[in-house]
Amino acid sequence: MFAKAKKTIPGLIVFIMILAAGLFLARPRIIYGNPTGEIPFSMPDEIGGYKAVKILFCLNDQCAYAFRETDLMTTVDGEKKVADECPKCGALLSPVSIGEEKLLPNNTPIFRREYTKQGRPPILVTIVFSGIERRSIHRPQICLVSQGNRILNEYSRNFNIDKKKKLQLRILEIHQILGSGDDQETVVLPAIYTYWLFNPERETDSHWKRFLYMAIDNSFRNYRPRWGYVSISIPRNQTNPDAWNRQLDEFLPFLYPFISELREKLDEQRNITTVIDSSSAELNINQGEVEVKTQNPSSKDANRKEL
Repeated sequence: MFAKAKKTIPGLIVFIMILAAGLFLARPRIIYGNPTGEIPFSMPDEIGGYKAVKILFCLNDQCAYAFRETDLMTTVDGEKKVADECPKCGALLSPVSIGEEKLLPNNTPIFRREYTKQGRPPILVTIVFSGIERRSIHRPQICLVSQGNRILNEYSRNFNIDKKKKLQLRILEIHQILGSGDDQETVVLPAIYTYWLFNPERETDSHWKRFLYMAIDNSFRNYRPRWGYVSISIPRNQTNPDAWNRQLDEFLPFLYPFISELREKLDEQRNITTVIDSSSAELNINQGEVEVKTQNPSSKDANRKEL
């Protein structure tokens, strides 16, 4: 009898420890950093001579085309307006893609513009923000491949922002594969996809480092600020495959001050508190430029809102 009880003691201790850990983690907590607050940012209309254009996406997964807002202008009763339906299939258009809507938590803040300049390839800049919910930001190596892209090469590179500041970005050389099937021609578009991540205190091009910083801040400081994920996409010229380097060298010093200013504003929210007394995912009330909720991608009754 005593021998049986002795065997059950280690299991009982483990059970008690797990129960205690669960109760400890479920307790009401006060965290700092305002991870669900408003983001004090808007995409600039012009960066270093590059003009901004909004991008809209078809919500029909059989179509899923992207359109520049300037290409969707129509005239209704003598007044110009932007079409809200896809000119190819008639489905609703949205400022977020159907893939983003399916993968990311509701109300994930997404800021996006395409920047164009005479004689330069267009530059697509997207900034995604996390809240309490961590799924808002994920490794692009996964989603790019799932969207039909092939990653040919991956590495980090430092860019000069000014005489003192260097910024390390992760570079992905990719092929975008468009078209498939017997009735569609397959088109391969070379492109560069580059990114970095930031919060008020830190910058990195490594998702693993971000996870480590988040664990340290959350566990030992009760500090959970928003993280931002900046991605930049540039078509790659096959006849001049290194032109993107020079274009990023030109563009980043103009873009970075806007991100730096945003980090300072987010840092001012450092002492704003949030109380967690239930599942943290329930507090993921993200606010940003884009807020999208759809009932059915092909339904005209889908509710779409851009702030």
